[in-house]
Amino acid sequence: MDAFPLDESALRQSAGLLDASGREAVRLVGPERASFLHGMVTQDVEGLAPGRWAYAAACTAKGAMVADCRVLVRAEELWLDTEPGYGERLLGHLSRFLISEDAELHGASDERAVLVLVGPAAPQVAGAAGLPVPEGNAVADGPDGTWLLQHALYGVPAVEVFVPVAGKEALKAKLAAAGATLLPLAALETLRVEAGVGRMGADMDEVTIPLEANLERGIHYQKGCYLGQEVIARVTFRGQVNKKLSGLRFTGALPARGTELRKGEKVVGRVTSAVQSPGFGAIGLGYVHRLFLEPGTELELPDGSRATVGSLPFR
Repeated sequence: MDAFPLDESALRQSAGLLDASGREAVRLVGPERASFLHGMVTQDVEGLAPGRWAYAAACTAKGAMVADCRVLVRAEELWLDTEPGYGERLLGHLSRFLISEDAELHGASDERAVLVLVGPAAPQVAGAAGLPVPEGNAVADGPDGTWLLQHALYGVPAVEVFVPVAGKEALKAKLAAAGATLLPLAALETLRVEAGVGRMGADMDEVTIPLEANLERGIHYQKGCYLGQEVIARVTFRGQVNKKLSGLRFTGALPARGTELRKGEKVVGRVTSAVQSPGFGAIGLGYVHRLFLEPGTELELPDGSRATVGSLPFR
């Protein structure tokens, strides 16, 4: 992967504004929507009150990921926000299991855009633009039909705005006038990798088990049965997975996604993301076999350069 020649200072020092309109969505309605979804994802959906959100993964019966998503609980619906290219996949997966429940599934990717404010001043910029900033896992209702949530997944404050598509450009202009610096979505990649946050389609795919990708934040261990629970419970009880998403520090050029990691003649992992960090240099994420997860372990790349295994997030 190439380094991103982007000025990311706004994300680290003030507030950058990223247009994540490519994100996709599925909507669930009907009186049994929560109980149905509760049995389909790793999170405690029935325990979420209206006006709250949580991260979750949808898995196959073998525990492999179909998609990851944020579940937003609205008064009359559940809104599933997922990565670009995974809305139809998630919709199709859920539809196959919706049989007798009093609930309906709808693709909703064309209804709302997602704008992301990232940086220490993100909450202040949102407030200056007249948007309420929620705390914890609350979802706030803003003007003109917007919804907002806040998190610090990337190591700095982030405020995400779900805006009706027709109002996206006007809101972008308002946020820029309030002090946000417009940046391409790729500018977020370095912060994401530094924070050790995997991305579906890059660091997770259809054979990934959530625990391999450090997605414990999306797993509720006390909830009832859900699709894939048996595998996840078995791995949890065993106390280890065969491979795990780890931090990597590179000595050479940034490797491409899928580049093999070797220990001697043995392939022991692969690279999934790589960026040039202003604070940490050439770093990335990748899956490493459990026998080689000890921080400081040196692995070889095909070009002769090395990757040193480290813990996440990068510090």
